[in-house]
Amino acid sequence: MHQKVEYVRHGDVFVNTPGSAQWIYNSGDQPLVIITLLDIANSQNQLDRNPRVFRLAGNNPQGEVLAQALKIDVRLAQELQNQQDNRGNIVRVNGPFQVVRPPLRQQSESEKWRHPQDNGLEETICSMRSHENIDDPSRADVYKPNLGRVTSVNSLTLPILQYVRLSATRGIIQGNAMVLPKYNMNANEILYCTAGQGRIQVVNDNGQNVLDQQVQKGQLVVIPQGFAYVVQSHGNNFEWISFKTNANAMINTLAGRTSALRAFPLEVITNGYQISLEEARKIKFNTLETTLTHSSGGQQLIEEIVEV
Repeated sequence: MHQKVEYVRHGDVFVNTPGSAQWIYNSGDQPLVIITLLDIANSQNQLDRNPRVFRLAGNNPQGEVLAQALKIDVRLAQELQNQQDNRGNIVRVNGPFQVVRPPLRQQSESEKWRHPQDNGLEETICSMRSHENIDDPSRADVYKPNLGRVTSVNSLTLPILQYVRLSATRGIIQGNAMVLPKYNMNANEILYCTAGQGRIQVVNDNGQNVLDQQVQKGQLVVIPQGFAYVVQSHGNNFEWISFKTNANAMINTLAGRTSALRAFPLEVITNGYQISLEEARKIKFNTLETTLTHSSGGQQLIEEIVEV
């Protein structure tokens, strides 16, 4: 009985709950590109691990049944079936397209930085806020003008994600930048390149290099939980969006000021890697950044760190 009409702009993340009907209309003069993730492992998928999309418009041979259900004549039901229509699920709108919706306005500064609290049972799906923009540089969690930015959305910033058990990250790095080696502690990650080109290296929990190659626009990389990975750009921009299978995905870095190695005593690093005390100090203290840093081009592989 309820509907929610939202404006879409570049960088918006929308959450649709299982079973919700939706339509999308491009009201601008530019192509609208949508990246969709279907979580078939969600606990609400009671049938099997196959994605199923139920379309409310399209071919349906049961014309008489449709006519009876909608209390219309069979001819009109056959028109609804579009049996001779091969346009698929994306169609061109004829004439003006008007729906009742509030005017588009800019968020105030207080609204932009306000973190809504989870109401629990008293917050229904209909009243939940269902989208968040993660392409605005002022919204970035990590921002360095000469390196890039990283922005995440989770259930703390968008409570409905707790219901679907997902979160997302938007990343843009430029020049010779690198996202410091890290791994997801409690989630699998699906990384999709939206622009540019970059190098991604993935190492499993046995220290084996399972991926080390250039990734460009349109390519997708799956990073399992606990697999360490690093993202680099070499002289050009690299942009991506990642979906993670946890509403509050946590990462652990292998280098930098907040890394696991920074927390270990020097004696542990010295004996663990069979290196000198001075070398251990370099490993522990040389990298002062937490997320983004400059890439030297000949980035050393991370198998040894993972294996130890």
